[in-house]
Amino acid sequence: MPTYRIYFSGQVQGVGFRATCRHLAQRLPALAGQVCNLHDGRVRLIVRGPVEDIDRLIDRLDAEFPGYIDGVDRRELSPENDPLPPTLSGVQVTREN
Repeated sequence: MPTYRIYFSGQVQGVGFRATCRHLAQRLPALAGQVCNLHDGRVRLIVRGPVEDIDRLIDRLDAEFPGYIDGVDRRELSPENDPLPPTLSGVQVTREN
């Protein structure tokens, strides 16, 4: 399954974005990943799973935070650059590293 690094910009910190992302991802059990705040004000989501489920998660986040997300920068990672542990399940809230 593909892994994507997705950056959300806008008013995405201090509004429950990461917790909501984790909660919405629970409804998409094939997804695994990590979501964290970045020092520059963006939120980074690294997520592995079916493309349809990743699309669905992004759409649901946009619906939950209307007007808060100014941009979504999504890039597929090559398998050798996938930082997620192979056994990871669900989307976890983490700290920037």
